[in-house]
Amino acid sequence: MLERDYYALSQAAVLLGCSADDVIHQGVKGKLDIHVLLANWNVKSVERVSGRHIEFDIFPKPLTKKLNRICLAKFEANQETAEVMLAHEFIYTYNYRDPLATHCEFWEYDTQTSLWRYRIGDTIFFLSRPDVIYPSFELLTAVQQRGIFTDLICPPPIRLNECAMVVIAEDLKRLQATPIDDRVSDTAHGKKTKLEKQQGAILKVINQKGFKPLEIPDCEKGTIRLICDKEYKELFDL
Repeated sequence: MLERDYYALSQAAVLLGCSADDVIHQGVKGKLDIHVLLANWNVKSVERVSGRHIEFDIFPKPLTKKLNRICLAKFEANQETAEVMLAHEFIYTYNYRDPLATHCEFWEYDTQTSLWRYRIGDTIFFLSRPDVIYPSFELLTAVQQRGIFTDLICPPPIRLNECAMVVIAEDLKRLQATPIDDRVSDTAHGKKTKLEKQQGAILKVINQKGFKPLEIPDCEKGTIRLICDKEYKELFDL
């Protein structure tokens, strides 16, 4: 199996022997960081130059951003209405104008413009979604001065169900190293369902045999099933 930088929730669930909902719940509990994939997004900047505001496209664009645990909890409660909330984190990156300098990215949400952005002096950086029209800085300022609601010209908030959520490979490896009983879902009033117990038992046997979940030889699958039937009879007895 080829090494990856990140995994989709469904892929992470297979590797952990659980469901995608369980992966989300691990993020809610703070045991696993879940990121939103921004590969097709961009970073733009608005800079004041000689009394005018000029927009620039900044490269490289960010690949992923960590999600806030509150955001994940809201998504767990209602996938249709949960909005993207980025975790507050400081990231030091190269200054695009001076490669030898660094600056700190502290992304904050601007409720007036529905933008995730951070500021350095007179320059504002913001995440730009594809196929979304953003108002110019001059238009936004004029609307605010006239007392008009900016939501009439600004893009709608970002729904989490519109985004691709991923788990960073290194974070997944750390969680895989923890005891299986500490990872299995406890969403149903603190009790594991029979399916969750079966998944945990199967993953234990796979680990004992020294295989990776997605690299089990066909000739060994029957053996794993026989071991599960024998050692976990109460779970697999039909």
